[in-house]
Amino acid sequence: MNDMKRLLFYVMLSALYISMAKAVVVQKVYLKNGSVLNGYIQKQDKNDNITFRSESAIICVSGKNATTTERVYKISDLDKKWIEWAEKNDAFNGVGDTRTLTLNEVIFNHSNNYDDNDSVAVIDDTSVFENEFKISHPSVMKVRVLEKGLNIKYLELTPNTYNFSWEDIESVKADKREKTALSGIDRIYQMKNGQEVRGQYAGESYNTLSLYTNSGMVETFDIDNVTKYFYKPLNPNQDIIEQSELVDVVRTKSSGTFRGIIVERNFADGSNYLIIQQQTGASQMLKFADITEYTKEENSEFKPKFDILLKEGEVVINRVATDSVGVVKKGSTLILDSINHKVVVPKESGSTKIIVEYYNPKHISNDHLILVKVDKSVVKKKTTYSFSADIFDMKKFSAQGSETSVNNTTRVEYVIDGQGIFALYDQNNKKAMPFIVK
Repeated sequence: MNDMKRLLFYVMLSALYISMAKAVVVQKVYLKNGSVLNGYIQKQDKNDNITFRSESAIICVSGKNATTTERVYKISDLDKKWIEWAEKNDAFNGVGDTRTLTLNEVIFNHSNNYDDNDSVAVIDDTSVFENEFKISHPSVMKVRVLEKGLNIKYLELTPNTYNFSWEDIESVKADKREKTALSGIDRIYQMKNGQEVRGQYAGESYNTLSLYTNSGMVETFDIDNVTKYFYKPLNPNQDIIEQSELVDVVRTKSSGTFRGIIVERNFADGSNYLIIQQQTGASQMLKFADITEYTKEENSEFKPKFDILLKEGEVVINRVATDSVGVVKKGSTLILDSINHKVVVPKESGSTKIIVEYYNPKHISNDHLILVKVDKSVVKKKTTYSFSADIFDMKKFSAQGSETSVNNTTRVEYVIDGQGIFALYDQNNKKAMPFIVK
């Protein structure tokens, strides 16, 4: 039953909540031969055979019959990943735009390792990873060789796919998500003694499971002591599917294929089932005995949310710091002391979304904040920026929603039409934070 407990866990990495156009790295697999793969387990069957989709990797294999060649690349011919790596590791030669980086091609010559009858490669290694690697990767290009001779070790920064077995794995690990993450998936492990522990996935090995608990520590459990898993969204105001980089695909013998998020796995009794919440919102219980394969797919509905850490008095508009100005009442008009054009919000097609965030440790209502359209007038070469003092006559915009995070940051969302000068007016302090939409 342990293989079912290890099948394709969710891993929500903190620093890597990124759009689908970018790399998906939610697991780090450390293999027994020294290889390290960064990406996610894409497929696993009941025989513990794994397909891993990597975004970057350090690959270690036997150097027998391997040849390496060097090629010098101009900085203009390198992608962003290699430029960042070379700068971080002081690997460039030359200066400025003339800098170059030496990378390698590795060829694995297996001409003497074929059966004369069927021309199938004959591999003597016991490692499934090594066997599969030599068949599927006869050569690799644009890598950085770190070690050669009896062993080949190289850095790869391009996406790739690797096949291996759970027997090849030393451990699987995940980074702790950042404090500013407002979305993701937690899991609850239920033990044989009834104890429940909630936290973020931290890793696993063949016989253990680990969680980052709320205290910040890593707690490790014997896999045999875990009887049930629950998967819970970190953000209760957001659908669980929107909080996962990956979608589960479960194939069964009798009922076809199901796509969604696995929200429960039960090992507590003889039924041994999982529950998958489908993208339609419906949930389906599937018995392990009926499941033939698990796979993962990148999730087009992934919508990560991040917090921002602010100090007392700090206010940002669309994540840009604002400056406040004084407001003076003259008759039925409120006049701004001055206007600062520091915050410029690009106009969107149609309506423009304005996100106001500020530090709010007491979680008080945001009713004192009013978003208004500011009028510009010029009298005798003197420019004045103002808006009506009458709450019913103001060109104001109502908040579309408001929430305060665990970090005491209140987020208020507005939608405005058109362009021009606007201001966030603080009635309590008689201050305004002007900004421009254009």
